[in-house]
Amino acid sequence: MRRCNLGLCAVVLMLSLTCLSAQAAPQRSDAYRYIGSPSAPQYPLPVDAARLNNTDKISQLSSMQTAGLIRNGFVVIPDDAIQMFYLYENYPDAGESPTPNFITVDSLLHAYHLFFDFSLRQVETKYLVPACLELSKLCAFHNDKFSNKLPDGPLKEAARANVIYFSIAWSLIVGQEMTQFLQPAELVIYEDEMKRIGTMAGRSKSPLMGNTIHYDQFRPRGHYTRSEDLKRYFRAMMWYGTIAMELSARKPPEMVRKHQLQALLITKILAGDDKARTLWAKIYEPTEFFVGGSDDIGYRQYVPLARQIFGDSLQLADLGDKSNLDDFMAAARRILPEPKIAPFFMDADSEGNLQPETLGVQGRQFRFMGQRFIPDSYMLQNLVSPKVLPLPSNPRDARDMPLGLDVMSVLGSARAYGHLLNIYDQGRYPQYKEQMAKLREEFFSYPEEKWWSNLYWGWLYSLHADRRLAR
Repeated sequence: MRRCNLGLCAVVLMLSLTCLSAQAAPQRSDAYRYIGSPSAPQYPLPVDAARLNNTDKISQLSSMQTAGLIRNGFVVIPDDAIQMFYLYENYPDAGESPTPNFITVDSLLHAYHLFFDFSLRQVETKYLVPACLELSKLCAFHNDKFSNKLPDGPLKEAARANVIYFSIAWSLIVGQEMTQFLQPAELVIYEDEMKRIGTMAGRSKSPLMGNTIHYDQFRPRGHYTRSEDLKRYFRAMMWYGTIAMELSARKPPEMVRKHQLQALLITKILAGDDKARTLWAKIYEPTEFFVGGSDDIGYRQYVPLARQIFGDSLQLADLGDKSNLDDFMAAARRILPEPKIAPFFMDADSEGNLQPETLGVQGRQFRFMGQRFIPDSYMLQNLVSPKVLPLPSNPRDARDMPLGLDVMSVLGSARAYGHLLNIYDQGRYPQYKEQMAKLREEFFSYPEEKWWSNLYWGWLYSLHADRRLAR
């Protein structure tokens, strides 16, 4: 129990220090950066095992393990430790002298990971799960109320589509069917979507939205497998982060118009209802601090433009005006940014059959709770097709999948880049070296404040700062 309490205190202290240091970024270099020079004694390899200290601790090594110790200066052996930090808590028995612990850099990085994962998990369980439930119900209620006020037509259809959209998220976070705002005819679409989510049925056309959804993304992973609450939260947030409302002119016009009416109704709710806006921010802003801001367009980007075209109060009658909608979409395409991380993929039909003629890069989309900009995802996207070209002599040999060494190479590891070129022959792909050079130049140009803008970037910066050790 004592360890648990200290762990929680450490998490709170870490988050507090991170917040304070992020606010005082100009002082970080003096306050936090080690400015000395490593001066550990050097030793030649192979080592002389007979001259090692604490030889009684290695007496049970096998001949193969002893040979590895002599050759490399260390050896990794099996252990029954459940957690990594147990390896560093080898306390002596009564009457014994303590054995020095071998502390490695990876243990510090692992500690950062544990702090990050544990604190995020606590925040999600205690605060974000209930906020997501309440927000989903509230938005379903608002759209149902809108539809009752509207005459038959595209805007009413968009409101009813939003009722289904939020009822699905509400059901996912609760863990049971929440259909009180649905009309009988809408249950077919609702049940079809819920079945595809529940079976994680691969890539197919969404019955509700008409565009392609990767339903296999609804499989909980990482710490989201630890409890039923977190599994439900994961699926609900995956729904909000995956389901896109198309803005791109490359998509079918009727789909785009319907999606944009849905997005504008959502914008109206969050702009006009203080409770809904507070709940949305209660989810978005803590996760922004942990991971970063959305890479997709959301209500905060839509509000100023929508008010400029439809009026400050975003009246339903104005939202339903066709010419206003045309003006809004044209302005949004002109002003609002494309996503920096945009997958290159094919659409699929309702049966999951891929449609090669649709192959392309994702365009602008509105999302209720957008996918976050993750720097390593951005690196990897820029080191695969279509940015990196197939082998000219064999077009089937394309770099469609990245390697883990790509990230370390962008962050400055000469050894990682050497392995990529000399062992894995990645330089055979046209534009690979050029893309790597561009990414290195971009990430090395960022000021230190950028790296400490959120916890995820700071975690990655610990690898970036150590790049010199791998040269």
